[in-house]
Amino acid sequence: MLQHQWRVTKYDPAMRTSGGHFIGKEWTEFGQLAAAGDEALTKPEQYLQAEDRYVRAVERFLSASGVDEITVEGLELLSYKPNETDTLGLRMAPFVEGQVLSAAGEAGQVCRLVLRNYLWCRLIAENSGFVHFGWDYYMYIGSGRPCENAVTRTIADGLFVEPFTSPHHQNAEE
Repeated sequence: MLQHQWRVTKYDPAMRTSGGHFIGKEWTEFGQLAAAGDEALTKPEQYLQAEDRYVRAVERFLSASGVDEITVEGLELLSYKPNETDTLGLRMAPFVEGQVLSAAGEAGQVCRLVLRNYLWCRLIAENSGFVHFGWDYYMYIGSGRPCENAVTRTIADGLFVEPFTSPHHQNAEE
């Protein structure tokens, strides 16, 4: 198991109970995009800003880990329709189990598809790094390196980064 692991979220840890349950008021899924005039939910621009932060975090951590390629594992297709475009203009490129992705581009595309609930998977670079996704915009990143600069830059970008062991390990090799 990689020695450096973090939970990366948009949720302030100060807003958690002692058991770790988030108690703040936040949108928690892509389906909560606001309809015209609905101020209670997030607007598409706000959603895209948050999603971009997650993608930048993935790219930073993979780069800091020395990962150029990463493999799709545990792929689950949810509402995924390859080659279609969603309401915010995201084209759903085809991805398959075991596919090797570029860490600096294709991994971000998969991240967006997971965050929008179109698919779920783990991204694995054996002995170098991983990206795991949980529900409600919880993301887990692991590395064989401490990635201090990636942590600092991700926090400065508006996400919260906490040392945390991923609950999505398949085996001790990740």
